[in-house]
Amino acid sequence: MWNRRHIRTISIENGTVFNRIKYKDGINIICAFTRRKQTILCLIFLVTISSKILSTSFRRVSWTNDSIARKESACDSARKLNPNAIITNTSIITTNRNHDDYQINFSMMVFSPLEDQYISKKILQHKMHEPDLTKFISNALSTPSGTTNDNSTQIWAVDIGANLGYHALHMANEGAHVIAFEPAPDTRSLFKCSVEMSGLGTKSSHSSNGSIQIIPYGASDTQAMGKMSRHPKSPGMTTFQSIEDNPFPLESVDFDKYTMDVHRNNNDGGNNTNNTASISLVRVQDILEAKGVPEGRSHSLRLLKLDVEGFEIKALKGLNLTRFPFQFFTFEYFPYMLKDSAGTDPVDLLLLVKQAGYACNIDDKMGLTRQEMSLWSQKISRDHHVNVYCELK
Repeated sequence: MWNRRHIRTISIENGTVFNRIKYKDGINIICAFTRRKQTILCLIFLVTISSKILSTSFRRVSWTNDSIARKESACDSARKLNPNAIITNTSIITTNRNHDDYQINFSMMVFSPLEDQYISKKILQHKMHEPDLTKFISNALSTPSGTTNDNSTQIWAVDIGANLGYHALHMANEGAHVIAFEPAPDTRSLFKCSVEMSGLGTKSSHSSNGSIQIIPYGASDTQAMGKMSRHPKSPGMTTFQSIEDNPFPLESVDFDKYTMDVHRNNNDGGNNTNNTASISLVRVQDILEAKGVPEGRSHSLRLLKLDVEGFEIKALKGLNLTRFPFQFFTFEYFPYMLKDSAGTDPVDLLLLVKQAGYACNIDDKMGLTRQEMSLWSQKISRDHHVNVYCELK
């Protein structure tokens, strides 16, 4: 049962990271945490010994003094902003496009389940989140059977609306260099702690080792300043829509305790008592260009994830899929949020994706014309959304 399985495990306590162990039929590896001794034990059973089947490789990352200090600093800052935050271990069982099952484990910091009754609560209960999206990410970032994995090719992934960073951490553990956008200071502080704990904060010269760069801005179609609001039962679900006359349960963010990347609105001469604050909004394409992400269709421009609570159309226009045509693309389609909260036509989002040349899992359902797409969108209940999975044709 263990044949053709890829196991990736991370030990935080002793500063050792085993994030990639590959083997073919005939080699069985079982890795387990031993918290008391703060080590990982790996048992390797060789059923058949042959030069053709030996394909085992792993990476050991030792914490340097600088990395230990950086990790402790990041997590201390997160604790100050989120005193009730919890560090938990994830356990992702997933499948790649070659139908190989494997496991990825990493530690991450989350909100308490009382503060975040959605994402944090699910991760704490199930040790994973959104299994269908998890499988899509694994499929997108794996190398197809029969093709050669060129280690000189860097794989890029972009996560717009990273929240706590669960999916971004998964992407990086698959070997991708991830650019993750998360504008909420408290949520981002937890994400940053998770990145440092996993040793993924530094981009390695070895393309097989993933990394994460966190961008502290919101995504839009133009550079601007935006006022942030959020879901009262899930702090990571933020948007830049007005809370006035908004049919969805949104509340303003009290920025008094946040000092990083927040711009005060002092138009009242310093006597502002409504705790309004503004967050920088940027065009994603400008950030990608500055980070050296390659333009045009290529094997390295691999995965785009978009989940910005009704702000998807503006974010996508600021990305420019013609300039950066990611091979795989997934986004949250929430028609009533797009229409009633953001004041946009949800069908415009579907048309943007279709015109960019993507084939998606909803194509047979939504139809070909604007009218057909509109009728299908109206069938999605007010409180529900659809996760859409697409591949460039």
